[in-house]
Amino acid sequence: MAKLSNAALNLIAASMLIALLYYGRTLLAPVAFALFIIMLVWPVQRALASALNPALTLLISFVLVLGVLLGFGWLMAWTVGQVGRRIASDATTYQFLYQQFQAWLEAHGIAASLLWSDNFNITTTLRMLQTVSLQLRNIFSFWLIALVYVLLGLAEIDAFGSRINRLNNQQAVVSFLRASKAAAAKIRVYMLLRTAMSVATGVFVWLFARLLGLPFAETWGFVAFILNFIPFLGPLIATLLITAFAFTQWGDWRWGV
Repeated sequence: MAKLSNAALNLIAASMLIALLYYGRTLLAPVAFALFIIMLVWPVQRALASALNPALTLLISFVLVLGVLLGFGWLMAWTVGQVGRRIASDATTYQFLYQQFQAWLEAHGIAASLLWSDNFNITTTLRMLQTVSLQLRNIFSFWLIALVYVLLGLAEIDAFGSRINRLNNQQAVVSFLRASKAAAAKIRVYMLLRTAMSVATGVFVWLFARLLGLPFAETWGFVAFILNFIPFLGPLIATLLITAFAFTQWGDWRWGV
């Protein structure tokens, strides 16, 4: 009976924790991202603290984080803008390729025109644009909240360490600090490997695009480099963009595939 009661309590606690994480994701996600950034930038701040005063150290560390994030954001906006303008300028070519693809489907017994008319209309387009606009606002809010947490975390990290060291259970303190340092070290190694892989992917895509004769090979390299930092979806989006661009260069949708 006692085991059954403990199991029920554990189940209730787990359910409450899951519900808390789900409904609190708006605040918890920026906190987790801020902790991730703090783990990356902490060695730099610690090195600066040995030669500069705390206020100047905090300012340099935060400006460094802000500069890196803005640099990545600008590079992503520039590359996507370059690709978007090129794709928009080839709208008539995509219309021709769509008609070609539709004819190929109908030749194989698939009524593409009916599927398109049933699943695509102006209402769907407007709803999609509203969703994209909402997601962009959410991303901006996420970055703003995360940067505030980063600033607060970098300012309080020394004081937090002092408060942790004053706890009575020193064994727990040692275990916590050891685990935190190990996690931070692993995250830094992961980001170094991720950066190296992103650079290698960007160089490979640039060389591959040059080999195939695609215009804007350097732009495609930057696209692959930036999007490779996004697990799973990033490489997929980069592949779809390059494939869509290849459609217009060879004039046949099957060559792009």
